[in-house]
Amino acid sequence: MPWLRSHVHQATRLLRLNSTRRLELAQIIALLDDEQRRVVHDERDLVSVVTESLGRLQRLLQGHPTPQAFALWDEEMRQPKNEDRLSDYAADFLRRDLTQRGVIVNREVEIQRKTGSRMGERTDLYVQAISTSNARDIITLIIETKGC
Repeated sequence: MPWLRSHVHQATRLLRLNSTRRLELAQIIALLDDEQRRVVHDERDLVSVVTESLGRLQRLLQGHPTPQAFALWDEEMRQPKNEDRLSDYAADFLRRDLTQRGVIVNREVEIQRKTGSRMGERTDLYVQAISTSNARDIITLIIETKGC
């Protein structure tokens, strides 16, 4: 039932909010010592962390002293490389940028199986982090890339 997914999502969010643990002094000091560290309590926090990382990717591609956008451009065909290359490039960057922050980035994950030998529903990038509120709670973000 379509409405059930919405209610489960809302209940999970409320559970996270109500079971939030306070950070310990050592964790706060570690956050203050490293401006790159972030606390991830819920989906919004994970979206913020990934958005910051994608901003760094954007600067690397276009604002860097030697812009790296050529890596996504097929110079012979004079057009952007296909969507899979963009996904691969973004996944590699996010892995390098976020792994030390405890974020896991996977590529081409089957998120829903189909019966028989048909390929299931896949997503381009599947990003996960463990909630700081509840160590048993894994927060997931799905990214679909779209080429032009």
